Amino acid sequence: MEILEKHYPFQCDELSFGYIDMEPHLDADTMYIHHQQVYQRECETLNAFLDDWEKLQSFTLLDLIQKDLQVPTVQEQWIKHSAGGVFSHSAYFAGMGIPGQRLPDGPLGQVIQATYGSLENFMNLFTQACQSVKGVGWVWLVADPEGGVHMVMTKDNQVPRLELVRPLLVNDLWEHSYFLKYGVDVVQYCKNWFQLVDWAGAERRYREYLIHGTELPHQGSSRE
Repeated sequence: MEILEKHYPFQCDELSFGYIDMEPHLDADTMYIHHQQVYQRECETLNAFLDDWEKLQSFTLLDLIQKDLQVPTVQEQWIKHSAGGVFSHSAYFAGMGIPGQRLPDGPLGQVIQATYGSLENFMNLFTQACQSVKGVGWVWLVADPEGGVHMVMTKDNQVPRLELVRPLLVNDLWEHSYFLKYGVDVVQYCKNWFQLVDWAGAERRYREYLIHGTELPHQGSSRE
């Protein structure tokens, strides 16, 4: 993902859609708060930490997430927390599009069906994973180098092991993502979030991840 190659100062990604375009599945107020306040604050917080550490200003976002930063432990924990928040929010918004997106029918759609039995079953299991997040966190769909797909749950602003897998989609289970519209009804939020998933973008990320000599999985071959 392009955001992983960026470095200080970090900025919010621009969206390819308007906040109101997400209705009725997500309200414009929630989208505005999430993008312009929460995501923006994550970028500003990370930049503020890096203001004090010039040696880290040339680090990519991936470096900040993965490397030993050689700074005091407390500062390193906060930097990594903010870096994880910037990446996770970038991935969240990059995975969304206006309602009515075409369902996956390429290699990603095939491997989801091979692994989970059907797209509907995958969505149900993904929703169950979202419901089971305790406190705050994220639920990811990731690909491994062999073309398998997996669901990964992370807490707070932690991210999947990026040296091992490639995120394709992620849903944000922090309350700011849904509370204004759905209250505590996480299940309905997750079901409606699937109406906004940009499957074409997820297919593209899947293909790009496997392009380095890795054979695409065949329909009917299970990876689990």
